[in-house]
Amino acid sequence: MYNKGIKTFEEFLENPFLGENIGNAIDIEFMLSLSKPAQNIIRYMVKKKTCLEDKFLFDVDDFNKFSGYKSRAVYLKGVIDLIMKNVLAKTKLPHLYWVNKGILDKSSLISVM
Repeated sequence: MYNKGIKTFEEFLENPFLGENIGNAIDIEFMLSLSKPAQNIIRYMVKKKTCLEDKFLFDVDDFNKFSGYKSRAVYLKGVIDLIMKNVLAKTKLPHLYWVNKGILDKSSLISVM
């Protein structure tokens, strides 16, 4: 799926995570199943306190400073992983993502960070 890119994912006008099946909170096992870039995106979201908002505007340059990455391709790999795991969903706008607040529960994030 990574080789097809982010353009293959559906874009949502409204938050797709408002339904009943929003997923389970993040635990250690879930974090370990993520790619390193996806783990770093979650850490970045926690640092920026965006994990508790409905939408997340991704500042790639700020993320690269935070994570030490030099390439935008690495961030895309992490975003794709988080979309595939139902943590994020695409909107129609570039770098703006819906956040699954059911998975990114504050108490569960504190326990895995």
